[in-house]
Amino acid sequence: MNKCFAFAGVLPLVLAACGGSGDGASTDVEDLTETERLALFDTYDSQFLDIESNYTFNDIEDIIDPSDLPATGTASYEGTMGFVPDSETALLGNMTLAVTFSTNTISGSADEFVDNAGNGYAGTLRMTDGILYRLTDLSTQYSYEAEIDGTLRGTQGDDYSVDAQVIGDFYGDDYEYAAGLVMGTLETPDGTVTMSGDNSFFATER
Repeated sequence: MNKCFAFAGVLPLVLAACGGSGDGASTDVEDLTETERLALFDTYDSQFLDIESNYTFNDIEDIIDPSDLPATGTASYEGTMGFVPDSETALLGNMTLAVTFSTNTISGSADEFVDNAGNGYAGTLRMTDGILYRLTDLSTQYSYEAEIDGTLRGTQGDDYSVDAQVIGDFYGDDYEYAAGLVMGTLETPDGTVTMSGDNSFFATER
């Protein structure tokens, strides 16, 4: 998949306009109050911006060459995945990502989504068929990709269904960060939204 450069300039601005700061823990969002969901949204927002501040997305100088990653062992990452289907709505959730270096495979999931109106979403987006590309051309291609799909069922009755790919790179001196885009379709209550890199994203850290 060719690299998309829209993310770097657009999404931090969208998120900064939506959230603030806070502390929270993973829990069933259906059981939270609206105030607690808004606080969790702020936590996800701050987490994304904190992680993203450690590198410049898609900057070849900041990307770790996947051929330099360990040949054995594993790495686990956690952070934020988000979708911005329109100018008034943003959904953020908790993302986990696991890398098995010996088999060059990627797996993960995202759940506990909330939006900037205080709604919560049950359901899990699951990553499958994830591949780490050791010999990729980082100037034009990403280091890894995986399928991701699932349905998020809103506490207010609105559902969002994802049918997409996760693509991304590793960042940091010791591959501490894994970040990228979600590319595909998002079925929303108002119709189908194309996720093309400027409205769907993730940032995680070890």
